[in-house]
Amino acid sequence: MKKTVIVAMMLVFACITVAYAADVMTFENSKGTITFKHEEHQEMLDGDCSLCHEGTPDKFGIDRSFGHTTCKGCHKEMGGPTSCNDCHQQDAEAAEQATRAEIVEMCKKAEELLLTNKDAGIAEIANKEGQFVWKNTYVFLMDFDGNMLAHPMIPQLTEKGPLFHVADKNKDNPKMIFVEFVEIAKNNGEGWLWYMWPKPNSREPVDKFTYIRRVGFTDLLVGAGIYHKK
Repeated sequence: MKKTVIVAMMLVFACITVAYAADVMTFENSKGTITFKHEEHQEMLDGDCSLCHEGTPDKFGIDRSFGHTTCKGCHKEMGGPTSCNDCHQQDAEAAEQATRAEIVEMCKKAEELLLTNKDAGIAEIANKEGQFVWKNTYVFLMDFDGNMLAHPMIPQLTEKGPLFHVADKNKDNPKMIFVEFVEIAKNNGEGWLWYMWPKPNSREPVDKFTYIRRVGFTDLLVGAGIYHKK
């Protein structure tokens, strides 16, 4: 009995760890990228990890068989998306949206440039016509004190001082996004953060996913984000 309780507690803690370790799950697919919020799915399943993870809260991949049986079957039962276009992001708008892989690669390039020549890196990241502005996103640069050092779209942010007081636009559960950006860089070196933010020329908050990467062993970080297609 005691052994059973211990095993059950271990599974619960493991599920909690997974939920907070990877809030946003993204899978590249030839039919279009699949992106969903892990914590939201876990809540809908009352914390039961076994349906997706086959009994253990370990990493898993979404292939055709898994997606068309486990995911689609569950969505039919619970009212989730079931059509190809609802799950796979691939249309004219998606073609102009930067991919997760592109964002990671661009942040790595920005890191390399900053480590080679910091001043040149700052100038290039701040350049609206530079290499780090592409498709519908861009790389920005911050320090661990919360200061924006380079932002190609809103250069005024570099004059605001620490931005730790700024929250996202999620009314129910606001996140101090710049605090979390720094925590990701300090504690993990890199990672993704999901939050709510309006698209350009809009006031309606939507899902945004931003990748954060520490610049070597410095007190700097670079980041770039994408909006989730509705």
